[in-house]
Amino acid sequence: MKPATQKLIAVRLRSELEDRLARTLKIDQAELPPLSMSDIVSLIFTLHGDTNSLASAGGSSSAIIKLIGRERFWEEPKPEPVAPTVN
Repeated sequence: MKPATQKLIAVRLRSELEDRLARTLKIDQAELPPLSMSDIVSLIFTLHGDTNSLASAGGSSSAIIKLIGRERFWEEPKPEPVAPTVN
């Protein structure tokens, strides 16, 4: 798969996963700290893994890695720069 396609898929998956996690935690998506996709998948399975509504964490992680690559799955997102305040 082309790197540009992997990147596009990664952006879309991250948005979907962050949205799901934020809804579960009943917070705004913007309130989530910077998390790797592996962290997000782990948290979702920690919170919902016993309901049998999800596949296995390993299977989901493996499928995501096939789509976006190992590096993108494990990389920590860069925190957004904080705008300086003027006093």
